[in-house]
Amino acid sequence: MAETRGFSQWLDMMASGTAGHPPDLETAYRIMTLLYRLGAWKPGDLIVDVGAGNGSYAVPLANERVRYLALEPIPACVEFCQRIFAPYPHLEFVHVDWQNDEYNPTGAVRPDQFTIPVKDNAADLVMYVSIFTHLKEISICRHYLRETHRALRPGGKAWVTWFRHPPNALDGGAARTVFPEWEIIEAVKPFTVVFTAGGYTPGYHDQWQMLLEK
Repeated sequence: MAETRGFSQWLDMMASGTAGHPPDLETAYRIMTLLYRLGAWKPGDLIVDVGAGNGSYAVPLANERVRYLALEPIPACVEFCQRIFAPYPHLEFVHVDWQNDEYNPTGAVRPDQFTIPVKDNAADLVMYVSIFTHLKEISICRHYLRETHRALRPGGKAWVTWFRHPPNALDGGAARTVFPEWEIIEAVKPFTVVFTAGGYTPGYHDQWQMLLEK
């Protein structure tokens, strides 16, 4: 059985990471609990976390009976997670050299070549936390969503977040991409939107959160 770590121990360990965003474990626990209550994941599921950073969303799953596949373009984040989460073999961290102007500008894999390394209809939940907020072009987001649709089993879920206009000003930069609301609604087809929250106030961190179902 994998070792059990308390919340304060996780905080101390995660704070030692030097690359990527600082961990936000409170949000990670809140979101993973919400997704469980919404039926987005259950024991035995395959969860894919795209752009996993320093592994905040792996912490709530450390002692759950799931398979968690984290994909991340920053090598230092992957190396950190492989070390911190070594006692938890069901949590896998893989480096993928996706190009992104904000986080990995010299990446070898163009955004329009993005793939999820799982078989068709294999994943139960695919997560994009603050990923579409840096992709610049809605066509790239649509490509990501098509690939997600391929990877998910029928009835599988996708968790995605956006900055939308209104209320935010439109922005095509990689640092903080803001899309028109109507473009987002069009992009998430042919998924069914089963839950939304947030994104209603013009604020730097208020993202429109969506749970989509295949």
